[in-house]
Amino acid sequence: MNKTLVFFIFIISGGILPHASSYSVDTTQSYETNKRIIALSPHLTEIVYALEQQTYLVGVSDYSDFPPEASELPTVASYQGANIASIIRLQPSHILVWQGGNKDADIQRLREQGFNIYLSSIATPQDLVSDIRNIGAFLNSTKKANILANNLEAKLRALNDERKNLRSVVYYLNKVPMVGLGNDPWLNSLLNLCHLENIYHDKVQAYPQLNIADIIRRQPEIIIAANGSTYDLERSFWEAHSRVLKKTSVLMINPDAMHRFTPRAIDETIRLCNLVKQTNLND
Repeated sequence: MNKTLVFFIFIISGGILPHASSYSVDTTQSYETNKRIIALSPHLTEIVYALEQQTYLVGVSDYSDFPPEASELPTVASYQGANIASIIRLQPSHILVWQGGNKDADIQRLREQGFNIYLSSIATPQDLVSDIRNIGAFLNSTKKANILANNLEAKLRALNDERKNLRSVVYYLNKVPMVGLGNDPWLNSLLNLCHLENIYHDKVQAYPQLNIADIIRRQPEIIIAANGSTYDLERSFWEAHSRVLKKTSVLMINPDAMHRFTPRAIDETIRLCNLVKQTNLND
């Protein structure tokens, strides 16, 4: 099983993402001398680096591989759950957890141990901006967080200013079986920024199995491959159906960037929007 599918199993196992973040700040901590951070999700590890707080990181979760040096840190959580004993041994002053991705029982056990916890919950780009500001406050990195959040807000405003009529799209993560995007709010909101509407956004599942015959029947204007493959391979696959998908463009995105709740996802969305514009010019 490839890394993208394993990571999405981790997402699915966490349940539905709430839409609010909460945190508590232990004002008795000496931030600069006693700060020891644990991030229990890859996106939280990445945000810690973006806030230039990586010096204080003492533990991360599986798949915390961006930037690459993050993979060298001790791993204390996976999609199966958090290693509470290892976390206690590391004596963190601040723990960042993913509400909806980390198990509720693990979060409760960490609370019972008296740890200072931030609950991250992101479903839209606007949630990401708010989360970065809140994490900055939690880690005493408000100035850097505000700079980063303001930059993201400017990028999002630029995309919103260009909003046009939505074009139909199929977005898939795996070909065999064909697993695609359903009702996941994060990815659908990113697609909307590029004036795209996922034709399966009303599915009950976040990542349903798709049917090629149904895709052909619906005639999407754009197909997006988010499976880490190559353009030549994906284009060759869909060319076998080119006689019945006559006006469909095939695009590729980087799933490691797009699927994580981080600033990289916004940059990858901007790249996707530019690719979509090119298909407009070619039509």
